[in-house]
Amino acid sequence: YLRKKFPAYKDFAGKSIENIFDKEVLEKAKVLEVHTMASGYLLNKDGKFTFRAFKNALQVAPILAFLKADFDKDNQEEVLVAGNYFGVTPYHGRFDALAGNIITKKGEILEGVEIGLNLAQKSVRNLDIVSFRGNDYLMVSLNNGKPEFYKLKD
Repeated sequence: YLRKKFPAYKDFAGKSIENIFDKEVLEKAKVLEVHTMASGYLLNKDGKFTFRAFKNALQVAPILAFLKADFDKDNQEEVLVAGNYFGVTPYHGRFDALAGNIITKKGEILEGVEIGLNLAQKSVRNLDIVSFRGNDYLMVSLNNGKPEFYKLKD
């Protein structure tokens, strides 16, 4: 419907919602509201879920991959997060500033530079640990790219 009425983005840019949709369509529309745009997680406490926003260090780009493992060999699991997203118009630029972070059991956020990882300007889609010849490696799967491997410290 909109493609026929507005064949290009510039054709409806700056127009009000009333100028884009017919009155009949707007009268039948269901109104939804967004109250936060932050990335975060749902905390399950006795079957009741509460949204918790991540700290600012994790709000720089979309998070698309999580990996839970004991990265520092202290018998407690940490969470490695990565992501970035390039599928936006050139006007907005790419969302590519997330270098990879570890969230510790205490909730601290370690930056990529602190953990020897720099995934900024890479579009990460999956993280996994693979073993090869007795060594563990972090496998980073990239959108439209070859996977990258990083040897984990013993």
